[in-house]
Amino acid sequence: MLKSFELWCRILKIQGQLLIAANSHLTAFSLYIIIDWAFKYILFSRKIPFNTVFMFLFLLSCQFEVDVPVQNPVVETAPRTVFEPLPWPKEGVLQEEATTLDRCLDKVPSCECWFEDQVERCAPQFVAEIVELPHLLSERMRIHTWSEDCPVGLEDLRLLRVIHWTETGKVQWGSIVMTQRIVDDAKQIFQELYGLRFPI
Repeated sequence: MLKSFELWCRILKIQGQLLIAANSHLTAFSLYIIIDWAFKYILFSRKIPFNTVFMFLFLLSCQFEVDVPVQNPVVETAPRTVFEPLPWPKEGVLQEEATTLDRCLDKVPSCECWFEDQVERCAPQFVAEIVELPHLLSERMRIHTWSEDCPVGLEDLRLLRVIHWTETGKVQWGSIVMTQRIVDDAKQIFQELYGLRFPI
């Protein structure tokens, strides 16, 4: 009798695990029939009455999903060294001549390369910025170049700063003042000239 009771407990435990995994009422009903048959004709060969109500309630209780917390192992990772990109120099010469990619990246954050006589040459990537006239520049223009008779007011002017090639093969910053209406088109033109390595 003790062995039969132990086997009964094992069957209930396995059946409950299967029901939680299956999470299906049809599976629960099928297993209920199997367990009922096992109890009536295998475990209790003496035809002891079987409590079907208790078994049915047990099967229904197994339908609820049980969340088992999963503990992920904590993996310690080595600290990574993060290198901040170089800031773009805002003034002067950026590069004396076309050079290798490594040397170019030592001076600026990004470079563009091409092949010349089957040798890779690199230079700073084209950059430009459009800003309103700085106060000191507008004051100098009031004194030397701009007057009240000019058809364009100072508030409608913009300062376009670009990098460009020089006649000596250097890459450097340059600036020009123009109206706000055409400054975007001018920026596009300077970018195309830079791609052609046209000296200015």
